Amino acid sequence: CVVVQTWSDKILPRDIEKEMTIEKELSKYFDSSIQYKSLKSRDVEVIKSYYGFNNSRRLTIDEIAAEIVIGNRERVRHLLKSRFWDLVTIDDLPSLKKIVDIINSKEVETLTDLKKQIMSHNLVSNKVQIDGIFDLIKDLGISIENTALRNHFKR
Repeated sequence: CVVVQTWSDKILPRDIEKEMTIEKELSKYFDSSIQYKSLKSRDVEVIKSYYGFNNSRRLTIDEIAAEIVIGNRERVRHLLKSRFWDLVTIDDLPSLKKIVDIINSKEVETLTDLKKQIMSHNLVSNKVQIDGIFDLIKDLGISIENTALRNHFKR
């Protein structure tokens, strides 16, 4: 018998989870995944670089392949898919779920409105790149109902 737990059940107490930014949730996920040997530190560097969660500018797949020296763009894409996209769901990232709820609300119509809203709810740090969050939402297959912001969901 195999028991499957989400990473949030293993490492995030429910009362602390409410105070987490998406960056902190992802860091917990990465730390846990490295500990359980499902991710290598290089994989984490690739994922953070791709979404801009590494306190620097976002890198393209080609830049990641060249700078982290892991082969070609297809290898980077495969790593993102097999080590992250196929494993993480919106349920694993409560702050991302809240961000999607804000995006889909009628309260936000512009990127400026969105950034103000998610920062006022302490869902992201002031260093986060909104386009990285858009790509994370898209890559996890989460649909966006807000037509005013939907066209921003492309890389």
